[in-house]
Amino acid sequence: MELFAIAAVAYSFGIEWTCYKYISDDATDNDSIDQWKKDEYLGEKLFIEKLKELC
Repeated sequence: MELFAIAAVAYSFGIEWTCYKYISDDATDNDSIDQWKKDEYLGEKLFIEKLKELC
């Protein structure tokens, strides 16, 4: 959701780009903040692994 504006601007200027996001919580749940705290570390680990694959 947050990247839509960036994607729209990049597209309108013909700029190629890549973005990786990790969804760490279901924003509709009442315990979203607790879920985010639990999943934050896992997201960081997966993101670093993905970057290493690309380099």
